Amino acid sequence: MNKLATEQSLYLRQHSKNPVDWYPWCEEAFKLAELKGLPIFLSIGYSSCHWCHVMERESFEDQNVANIMNSNFVSIKVDKEERPDLDSIYMAAVQTITGSGGWPLSIFLTPDLQPFFGGTYFPPRDRHGLPSFSNVLLSVANAWDSKRQEIYQNAEHLKRLVRDNIGYHRTGKGDWSKEMVFPIAVQISSKIDIKYGGIKGFPKFPQVPLFDFLLTSYSYKNDERFLKAVILTLDGMANGGIRDHIGGGFHRYSTDEKWCVPHFEKMLYDNALIAKLYTTAYQISNNDKYKQIAEKTLDFILKEMSFYKLGFISSIDADTNGVEGDTYTWSYQELKTLLSDEQFRVANKHWSISNVGNYEGKNVLNVLYGFESINGDHQQKNDVREIKNVYKILQKVRTQRLQPKKDKKMIVGWIALVVQALSEYGTKFNKRSWTRHGEQVVENIFQYFDDKDDRILPHIIGNDSESRVTDITGFLSDYSELALACFWLYQNTLKQKWISRFMTLSTTITDKFWNDDNGVFYDTFQTENLYMIPNDTLDTALYSGPSSATLVTLYMYSLTGETKLINIVDRSIANNSNNMMNYPSASGRWLSTVLTAEHLQQIVLVGNRTDEKLQQMIKIANNGFYPGRIIVQVNKPVQWLPITKNKVNINGKPTAYICKNFVCESPVTSIVEFETLING
Repeated sequence: MNKLATEQSLYLRQHSKNPVDWYPWCEEAFKLAELKGLPIFLSIGYSSCHWCHVMERESFEDQNVANIMNSNFVSIKVDKEERPDLDSIYMAAVQTITGSGGWPLSIFLTPDLQPFFGGTYFPPRDRHGLPSFSNVLLSVANAWDSKRQEIYQNAEHLKRLVRDNIGYHRTGKGDWSKEMVFPIAVQISSKIDIKYGGIKGFPKFPQVPLFDFLLTSYSYKNDERFLKAVILTLDGMANGGIRDHIGGGFHRYSTDEKWCVPHFEKMLYDNALIAKLYTTAYQISNNDKYKQIAEKTLDFILKEMSFYKLGFISSIDADTNGVEGDTYTWSYQELKTLLSDEQFRVANKHWSISNVGNYEGKNVLNVLYGFESINGDHQQKNDVREIKNVYKILQKVRTQRLQPKKDKKMIVGWIALVVQALSEYGTKFNKRSWTRHGEQVVENIFQYFDDKDDRILPHIIGNDSESRVTDITGFLSDYSELALACFWLYQNTLKQKWISRFMTLSTTITDKFWNDDNGVFYDTFQTENLYMIPNDTLDTALYSGPSSATLVTLYMYSLTGETKLINIVDRSIANNSNNMMNYPSASGRWLSTVLTAEHLQQIVLVGNRTDEKLQQMIKIANNGFYPGRIIVQVNKPVQWLPITKNKVNINGKPTAYICKNFVCESPVTSIVEFETLING
């Protein structure tokens, strides 16, 4: 048995019975490599990754492959969800070497942890231009024995390239100008697939940060191209197989341009971000179907990914018993057997079921033409009744099937994304129990933060059946998303404890993660045994830590007016400007933050929160989607909240102060005047 059996990570424990002598990322492994003069083979993946499972079955369970690994390498297995810092820096190295990346990440290191060769998935035999994994191992081992000095020289050269490629120690902003933001939105809109939505081509990912940017742009510019791009995408995803029509939630991405056949893993962060995106789309479009999808997605999270009131688990596997998508797909004959003739007719009309299927001889259920059109008014009442019965039948059958494994690690940053979505939906649509659930979850996280004198947040607060904190320190994304969760809890409840906690976290972020010499937020302040300090600025499936930290700092500035904070925001944006210009599709939150900074509106409401007129003002202020609008409510000025200084109620009436970048209009007590001013 290797060294993984007692690890908290499900992904690592899944490899504990491999014949490979795996180590976790630890000093023992590093010292062994140095003592024996062996290179390190580092494999990075995650528990719900289909191709990670494939490579395990094909190679890591093969005794012959294991013999090569055990004789020539010190092998280390890392869960990318536990150590996103390692994943970030070594992924950058592999992308520099090969031009592409992905998981499983397979990389070879010197004993002092410098990468010198790598790739992603390697097959068991040579195929499709890829060398077999055993041949890769033997070639690297031979090179290590015969060309070691050259390998070290190449590793040093690679390190310089990686630093250049990720813009390490960025300075200057080149030709960047904030006036470029709307033209960038136009450019992105032109790349949308006009039939199915999403960026043209495949595979297709939800790319929530990008489409959130387009909605932010639309809220300020009112350019229909921005809204149309989002609507096409949301409709395509809602109809396609990337959405689990029977069990709820969304799979990770689509393998085709139609959103038809997904990779079947379900990630917590995807579903949280998608739910919030549909909520925002409803606020702008008033299209009730978006509200329904947001609600169903959040309901899925609460039922399938909630861990009591403590948090939410990270993912659900793509595979069931080694077969990808087995839980989610349906054979033609199975559906014929389960359903009556009339039910099958309606189901076939709804989903276009075929005998050959659309995935491995089975059917991934899709509604590709029209948004769940069978539920429309033009359908016969009988059809509507029958399809509801079909859903119930298939849902019952699905629950009786063998289910994919769940990775029950609870990651602070991902949990915070769910809280943001729950609080927003719960308040906007009067589902207060969801907002309260979010509050309880954050209270649970803060017990680990408040109990520490040094204000260090854990990255993971639980695994499997136990709520236990790992010794992995929280990363920038954990602090930033939790800060934003507190910010949105305050916006949606106006409870002072949430704005207080937001401000505490914001101060911690700038104190621990901001590097004033280089003008960047780094992803971690714990740098022991790191090849380089990660500064992953790309907004891809998730918002990046640095972009989220920049938004947090902007909100903190809007509450305090501290010049130091807006200077940090300006420098952080300027030093990421090359990415915004050259990789706009991976800069969604950065671009949104530029717009938000230009349209900050502070609304300070002074009066008792239970006052009926103040309640009306709060409702008006919360109506619609205005990402730059920040609401503060107090009974009287609060010393630790500078935005409230000198703001008092007039003649004992609820009073509103509307400010833009700390320049305030005359206070108003009239509802009509208030509504006119904030929308003016």
